[in-house]
Amino acid sequence: MDSIKEKILMIIAVLGCIWCITIVGIPFGLQFFKIAKLSLAPFGEKVV
Repeated sequence: MDSIKEKILMIIAVLGCIWCITIVGIPFGLQFFKIAKLSLAPFGEKVV
């Protein structure tokens, strides 16, 4: 885990798992997983 993107991905994925423990938190957990997937997208980076 060298880059900051990978660290953000891991933190958000863990938070999503924590939220999915309760029935009330499942919708929030699923949104955390969607945000984690977006953290891998190449926003703001140049493609050479």
